[in-house]
Amino acid sequence: LIVSIVVIILSFSIYSSLDARVTFNSSTLKIGEIYGCELPYTQIAEIDTVAHLPNVEYKSNGYGLFNVQKGYFVLTNFGEAVLYTNSSSTPIIQMRLKNGQYYFLNQSEKSKTIEIFETLKSKIKPNI
Repeated sequence: LIVSIVVIILSFSIYSSLDARVTFNSSTLKIGEIYGCELPYTQIAEIDTVAHLPNVEYKSNGYGLFNVQKGYFVLTNFGEAVLYTNSSSTPIIQMRLKNGQYYFLNQSEKSKTIEIFETLKSKIKPNI
């Protein structure tokens, strides 16, 4: 029983520490499985890249282990935001929805983050 519990915990930790899966559909951006979401392009008001994740005050409903954060976190000057980040990797994509909700997303490889940013920018350009 103890071995099973340890295996489950380790499996969850390894799976959760992987980069969030990003999928571009015709009208939405789909992010991740754990704490995943689907964002309509028409609801994205602003998008940019930042060099650092804002200060995390606390985790409200999410997963945070080492440098990986997934889920809902309260950030200084932002309030509650949704993170799919590896804070040891830059840049980080910062999105603000029309309802004021912030999302932060990056991948462990800089080139993948930049590719996601450029693709997303091209999908939402008509909406901004």
